[in-house]
Amino acid sequence: MYEFVEINESQREEYDAAVAAQLEAHVFQSYAWGEVKAWSGWIPYRYLIKADGKTVGGFQLLERPIKALGRCIFYIPCGPAADLANAALVKEIAEKIRELARVRRAIFVKLDPSWDDSRDDLKSALAGAGFKSTAEGDGGFEGIQPRCVMHLDVTGSDDDVLGRMTEKWRYNIRLAGRKGVEIRVGKTVADIDDFYRLLEVTGKRDDFLIRNIGYFRKMYEAMAARDMLRLFIADYEGKPISGTIALAFSNKCWYVYGASGNEHRNVMPNHALQWAMIKWAKERDCPIYDFRGVPCDLSPDHPLHGLVRFKTGFGAYPVKYIGEYQTVYQPLFAWLHDYGMPVYTRLRKMLRR
Repeated sequence: MYEFVEINESQREEYDAAVAAQLEAHVFQSYAWGEVKAWSGWIPYRYLIKADGKTVGGFQLLERPIKALGRCIFYIPCGPAADLANAALVKEIAEKIRELARVRRAIFVKLDPSWDDSRDDLKSALAGAGFKSTAEGDGGFEGIQPRCVMHLDVTGSDDDVLGRMTEKWRYNIRLAGRKGVEIRVGKTVADIDDFYRLLEVTGKRDDFLIRNIGYFRKMYEAMAARDMLRLFIADYEGKPISGTIALAFSNKCWYVYGASGNEHRNVMPNHALQWAMIKWAKERDCPIYDFRGVPCDLSPDHPLHGLVRFKTGFGAYPVKYIGEYQTVYQPLFAWLHDYGMPVYTRLRKMLRR
């Protein structure tokens, strides 16, 4: 039997320590990440998992109210942080979530543990607890989190890490320095403004939606002071031309956001920024630097192969996770959420026009 103890602010250090101690600990299960998501409308619930009085893990569950349906949805990002190959434990976690779902009127729960796709024992434990895989196709971006990522071994000396890169990428890093690109670390939340202006340019150029600037300010406020976030800005001729955000937790580091302007791309600021983040990962004794998402299809004719090429140039290698799992508690409302709500939203937009 396991005990699930809901924690409050005074226990955040105990909670983070329990999560960080797990084999596949992820920053999205940290207390601070729950604070970030709370800013954008999610409600975080955080639990310590105990067995015989000893803490053996934890998990952070996020609730998103769906006012139009009078219900909510649950999401456990990159978790739970526990031994998910332990079938008995997974069943009790599932039952705890089900109890909370009854109280909160949750439609479903989604989770996407950051465990390698080869872990059939873990898949079996999840299936035995009623979780069903929702992974579709093999694109890698269908779920909330990317299923396929790139990892870089950053152990050894700087020369060791540079030696794992292609000659061209080493040249580009040196070129940025010779051309006068300077990398600075953001010191205040005001530096987010420089990053966000570049992100707006990137979103327009590459045709994707970006989050509100307040989200990035909250992320900085919640995580930078705890050395869980570092903002890097590449300046050229006194002006910011590229920027990145990296996160760190336990002994792991992640590249999560990148932005660049349309000018001076020939001075290779993005290569210099990656090298700065890699060195930060080394300073923190993170053995692996996570480049995050790539398509699972690594073939040269894939539309996003440029992303793959950029990351493999640094010596990164592909990793595929088990993907997204789900338990549905209210099938009718799940259908309305997945199919009815998008139609309703489109109709409202048409009527407004």
